[in-house]
Amino acid sequence: MKKYQLDEKQVKFDFIVNENKRTTQNDVSICLFCDKINDNIQQNLKHMEINHGFFICEEKYIKDLEGLILFLAKQINEQLVCIFCEYHESRPFPDAESVKKHMIDKGHCFMNNELFFQLYCDFYDFTSAIKGIIEQNKQELYLKYKQSQIAQGVVLNELGEAELPNGKIIGHRSLAVQYNQYYRPMASQESKIKALVGEDQYKQNQEQIIKYEKELVNFYFQLFNIFVIQIIEKQKDLKESKNYYFQDYKHINNLRYNNLKLGLETNKVQNSHVYQGKL
Repeated sequence: MKKYQLDEKQVKFDFIVNENKRTTQNDVSICLFCDKINDNIQQNLKHMEINHGFFICEEKYIKDLEGLILFLAKQINEQLVCIFCEYHESRPFPDAESVKKHMIDKGHCFMNNELFFQLYCDFYDFTSAIKGIIEQNKQELYLKYKQSQIAQGVVLNELGEAELPNGKIIGHRSLAVQYNQYYRPMASQESKIKALVGEDQYKQNQEQIIKYEKELVNFYFQLFNIFVIQIIEKQKDLKESKNYYFQDYKHINNLRYNNLKLGLETNKVQNSHVYQGKL
């Protein structure tokens, strides 16, 4: 453990001292970062995950795990590059120990995800994933086709609900709370009366009501007949009075005509006498 003074703060750095240097690049049980020798590759992966945070990306699709570990070991120990920031303008390292120290200090004990397929595609087999994606795309296309068929017969009502051709109604999810509410059906007026007076008494009351309704209908029917008869009689009286008025009017006109005719004849006689007297 060494201490360094930096910006007036005590900063502690942990350095891993490798007593046993890596002697071969073909051993997959040796840790990539601290050169610890493990029993097998699985223990090595577990050690790197717990101590360095390293993990294998897309592990379920890997087909050559040993080849991938050896490839990463070659990058670190032979090419002297950080497996995470290899293409991030990192400075050249003088030896493999400097590379490992850099990755541990910077937390770069990870695979390069940005160039994942370019660097590691030879160690993976995504055939099953591609088949799943193709099948998923087929299902999505089929669903879109069915949705387009349904959408051709869908009608939006005034509430914004979609009415399907089969009669079903689809509401918007924003109203899900209202749709999920349960309202107890209200009792009808008839059931309330039956509960109060009983079934038998209710039937008797209904029979009486029907009887009163029939009597009331008959009463209004008779009243209507009387009213119609009175109207007909009034119309007859009005017609007779019109006839009488017409006869009186005609008689008066005849009298006026006769008086006028008599007056004209009288004037003619008087004028003839006056004319003869002058002669």
